[in-house]
Amino acid sequence: SSETFPIGIGFVTAYAQKYLPECFDFKLFKIPKLLFSELDSRLPDILAMGTFPWNKCLGLWAAEYYKKLKPDGMVVFGGTFLPHEHDGYKNFFKEHPYVDLLVMYDGEYGFLEFLKRYLSGEGRKERIFNGDPIDGCVYWSKKDKEVITGNIINRLKDLDDIPSPYLTGLMDPFFDNEKLAPLIQSTRGCPFLCSYCWAGNEFNSKTLQFSIERITSELDYIAEKRKNGVNRLLIFADS
Repeated sequence: SSETFPIGIGFVTAYAQKYLPECFDFKLFKIPKLLFSELDSRLPDILAMGTFPWNKCLGLWAAEYYKKLKPDGMVVFGGTFLPHEHDGYKNFFKEHPYVDLLVMYDGEYGFLEFLKRYLSGEGRKERIFNGDPIDGCVYWSKKDKEVITGNIINRLKDLDDIPSPYLTGLMDPFFDNEKLAPLIQSTRGCPFLCSYCWAGNEFNSKTLQFSIERITSELDYIAEKRKNGVNRLLIFADS
């Protein structure tokens, strides 16, 4: 929700830093005012947005604003409100031409593959979006005038391979905002296939857990950080 720590982008960033250390400088945002202030003062080469039903309009607005300031910049979208079929992808890129790439399902894996392509392509769009698929991602090829879809990357069985956004310090800046509550994710996946839910699909049908040791360490870390705080609320997400 809008009042919790942004652990989604925390997971994605921690995973990228693990496998591409010192290749990129990451800066995470939760508060829109701070993001727009940063865009007005220093434009990144890549703007990556974690988007959900409650913030998708804001994310699209920020992406369009960024592209007006830096037309050659790259906009990457991930999250639960994105389509997962060919026609949906095509319509999305048609409606939102300022978005360059979508990351499918768990963002850690596809975003890492995109960053690898970014490095090998030396940051040049014509080499990054060259018609060859990027696993875990979807993009619109201007050359081919077609949606290019990579292979779906299956969720790793060992979720602890994804570093903790808390234990890596990525969430530290958000402890200063007493309006935000820490959020812990203990599992991923759901065995049910509810048609109204974003998780109701084959990809999410197997349930996996982060280790008890990791969750305990996160709880201890959060407790120490917030022991003198006014807001001691903790939200525990099981999926």
